Amino acid sequence: MPEGSAGARVARLVPGARVVSALKTLSAEHLQELAKPLEGDVFLCSDDPEAKAFVAEIVSRLVNLRPLDAGPLRLGAVVEGITALLLNLNRRYKAVTSVRILGLEHVTRSR
Repeated sequence: MPEGSAGARVARLVPGARVVSALKTLSAEHLQELAKPLEGDVFLCSDDPEAKAFVAEIVSRLVNLRPLDAGPLRLGAVVEGITALLLNLNRRYKAVTSVRILGLEHVTRSR
């Protein structure tokens, strides 16, 4: 994507929008199954600290999800690369994967 990421494209197309790139590494299949609990880390990329904090609060209310500040919006492209990797792994191993970063145990997990 020429803009670098989907979030960066939204920010370009909607000037003044408070854009937070999130939920990129959670399976769309899992997001559609409302009765099934989600789990994993949710990477948040944004140039708007207040918007990022707001989304982090929402994510932290979801059981087994942990919001992680992954930096500015431009790093959303890196997270989207991880998404492509997960899609490939899901296809190859007929699985539904998510990401959990080890070594950040001090970062509060959601309820």
